[in-house]
Amino acid sequence: MTSATPLAAHNMDLLVVVGALAWQPALLGPHGASRMPAGMSSETPLRYDGALMGVKASILLYKRNEQAVINLRGVPLGGTIRGTAWFAKDGFKVKLDDKLTRALGWRGVAIEGAGAFHDYSKVWVLIKLPLGLGRHTMSLDRTYS
Repeated sequence: MTSATPLAAHNMDLLVVVGALAWQPALLGPHGASRMPAGMSSETPLRYDGALMGVKASILLYKRNEQAVINLRGVPLGGTIRGTAWFAKDGFKVKLDDKLTRALGWRGVAIEGAGAFHDYSKVWVLIKLPLGLGRHTMSLDRTYS
C-alpha cells in the first residue's frame, strides 16, 4: 500500500494535491491543452483527473514551482471554473487565486487540505461541501496523454 504525504497549496476549487511539493491548479484549454499561467515554469506538468458528485476535475501540477492549474466542470458548479493554487508552508493547506476563491466561496465550497502519494500516481483533496453534504476526499489519478 502506498502512503500519502500531506502537501500545502492555495485554496482551490475542489483542490487536488500532488506529491510532497506545493502546487498550483492546472488550467486546461480545448482538447486538454494546457494554458500556463504567468510565472509558471516551462516544465512539462503532471496531469491528474478525477470526479466527485457530478464535478469533473483536471489538474496540471508543476512540481518545480509547487503550483497547479485547476479546471472544474459540472452541473453542480453551474459550468466550468478555472484557477491556480499553491500549497501553504505547512504542507497540507492550500491557497487559491482570488478568482477561484470567490467562485468556490460563492458556491459554499472550501478546500481544507491536499496531498499526494510518494510516487505521484494519485493526488487527493479534502473538500468541505455546502448544504450539510459534509467533508469528502476527491481522489485524482495521474493520466498520460
